[in-house]
Amino acid sequence: MNISTMIENSPIKISRLLKAISQPERLKILLAIGEGEACVCHLEAALAQRQVYISQQLIALRNAGVVEDRREGRFIFYRLSDLSLLDLIRQAARISGVSEDELAAETPKLFLNECSCPNCLPVIAPVDIKAADFPAVNSVGGDR
Repeated sequence: MNISTMIENSPIKISRLLKAISQPERLKILLAIGEGEACVCHLEAALAQRQVYISQQLIALRNAGVVEDRREGRFIFYRLSDLSLLDLIRQAARISGVSEDELAAETPKLFLNECSCPNCLPVIAPVDIKAADFPAVNSVGGDR
C-alpha cells in the first residue's frame, strides 16, 4: 500500500467511526457503558428501549469496532473497545456547546438492581442442610 492510498483511507476510517456513533441512541449507549461494561438488560432499563432495538444498535457498534463483547452464560456484556471514545464524545459535546454538566445529566444511569444478569443477582452461598437441624413435624407415633 502506498502513502497516497493510506492518506485516502484515513478520512474514510474516521468517517466510518463518526457515522457509527452519530445516532443519538448509540451515543447514549456508549455514555451508559462508560468505562465499565453493561449487558443488554442494563441498557434496556437505562434507556427505556426494547431489547431488540438496543441489540440492533449494539450490533452496529460492534461491527464498527466501537464496542467489544464477552459472553457469560446467556448474557452478553459490552464494553468500549477504546476508552478514548468517551474523550471524543466529550470533545464533540464541548464543540457543540454542551456543557459537561448537561452531558452528565443526559447520560443514562444503569439500574443494576432491576436486572437478573449474573453481575446483578446476589450470590447465595450453598447451605449444608442436615435432617438433624429440623425437628420432626407430625412424625409417625409422635406426640401432637
